[in-house]
Amino acid sequence: MKNEKFIELSSLDARLIIKLIEIQKSAETAVYMGWNTAQVSNRLSKIEKKLGKVLFKRNRRLGKYIPTKEALKITQYLESIIQASELASGDIHTNDNHVKIASSHTMLEFYLGPYVRDLLDKNPDLRMDFHQKDDLIIESPDFNEIFMTWEINSRLSSIKYFPYHTFEQKLWASPDYIDKHGSPETIEELYDHRLLLRKHTDEPRILFGSKYIKHYLKSTRDPNISSVTSARFIDTLCMSGCGIMAASEESARLAGYRIENIMPSFDGDTLDIYIGVHKEFLESDVAKKTINWIFECRNRSFRGIGVKPAFDFTPLK
Repeated sequence: MKNEKFIELSSLDARLIIKLIEIQKSAETAVYMGWNTAQVSNRLSKIEKKLGKVLFKRNRRLGKYIPTKEALKITQYLESIIQASELASGDIHTNDNHVKIASSHTMLEFYLGPYVRDLLDKNPDLRMDFHQKDDLIIESPDFNEIFMTWEINSRLSSIKYFPYHTFEQKLWASPDYIDKHGSPETIEELYDHRLLLRKHTDEPRILFGSKYIKHYLKSTRDPNISSVTSARFIDTLCMSGCGIMAASEESARLAGYRIENIMPSFDGDTLDIYIGVHKEFLESDVAKKTINWIFECRNRSFRGIGVKPAFDFTPLK
């Protein structure tokens, strides 16, 4: 194998191969890389195709990867790639300025969307991909993916989390709905209204307030309850006067929804939102720049509606 072929490998490729040689298990390597096992397999297949060599013998049933002689021959070279990336100003595998952002449609559209154009105009070489994920649970983020989540995944030890904001859910209805059906003042009075319930993948529920769902509200089979899997469609139904929904005041005001807060004393669910990013990707300039920008967007959005962020953030350097 000629050295010029090694040059085609990025530091990300080198880290993957070295870690597979050390661990020899796809699942643990995936956690280290911040990927899933399919991404490990696909990336390795591309590397082997590029080099024209088989680097590992697979036992897919056990998830085992046994390094071949070809893999062991190039370990010193791979380590030199990693060392070079650590010495460089900005990691080699992020020199393409490629970053992914995953979040709910609300966060993407109302907190980040208004400021994307300005960021790209100032950084014409920056490539950004956006992934809408409304349940805000990220199980296996890509290496260069920056995501918003309400649940810290302790299994992903390779991920660094930054607290973003605490959102409290409140109840909302359109003026037309209130004129026609009135505004409930107690939990019991909600029985006489149509509720728009956010249906998650495995469990039908809404961020109304868990204790009220469990102890007061009727079965989701009740004709006065509509289960909806799309957060955007719930917004549309609510503004159209079809029922009552739950949403944070920050998001409702930023979106400019034609709705009004009802039952202001209602104790709704509270969500702590975090920004997550792979620790090694966080070392790159593009990752730091993007995370700083995400918090700048938060601050600009909140200033516009007179809200103070629940968490302070010191820009990364």
